[in-house]
Amino acid sequence: MVCHPGAALGESILFLHSSTLLLISSINTRCAILLTTRLTIKLVREDQSARDVTYVQIPESYTWISGDRVWRKRQRRLCVGRIYGVSPSAGELFYLRLLLFTVAGASSFADLRTVNGDVYSTYRDACAARGLLDDDNEWYWTLTEAQREVTSCVRFRELFFYIIQYCTPQSPDSLWTEFKLSMSDDFLRRRQDAGQSREIAELYAVNDALRHLEDMLKAATGNACKTAVCLPLTRRYPRLTLGTRLV
Repeated sequence: MVCHPGAALGESILFLHSSTLLLISSINTRCAILLTTRLTIKLVREDQSARDVTYVQIPESYTWISGDRVWRKRQRRLCVGRIYGVSPSAGELFYLRLLLFTVAGASSFADLRTVNGDVYSTYRDACAARGLLDDDNEWYWTLTEAQREVTSCVRFRELFFYIIQYCTPQSPDSLWTEFKLSMSDDFLRRRQDAGQSREIAELYAVNDALRHLEDMLKAATGNACKTAVCLPLTRRYPRLTLGTRLV
């Protein structure tokens, strides 16, 4: 089943049969973002003071009343809003989410796709028109957020691999340099538990993470050569064997 990302305010969100099976969690994320976006758009239409803030800033001034399914003016404490995480593999939903962080006062889904008076047919085109895709900022932003939200280093490496393999960032080597320690933290802990010093363990752990990326590349393309994605070559360090004390 697919939840259509272009549903306009006031229309039903339709679930259509599809040959592609989606995880329930993925469906729930899509629908949660679409539904809360529709309700926030409704707030912007009804409350002029909401037109100067972005989607994620709404909870700073408003509180969600779940029983009535409406936003109410916040009377007391400040609250920081957050939004469901979305993988770049989600396509248009990923770019819709990017716009929700950027566009203030959108009173319709079409407003989110409007730049300088031109209404673009896709959220990705609207992101490009706003200059959000001119560099690797979207990928730095995605990975920085994942750094906080993703508890599994394996999942973090899979997200990184997807970005460098399918999203064509301009400088994948810079992304690797920025996030390599976060991607290798599980290997670091295991090597330290096995008796290595932090300095040596960190050096080896980064190589372990590269090997995992190499394995994913080989599984995806049949070729383990990483020159296509501009990552460093792995070194001939010993692979980590759990239960063995390393030197």
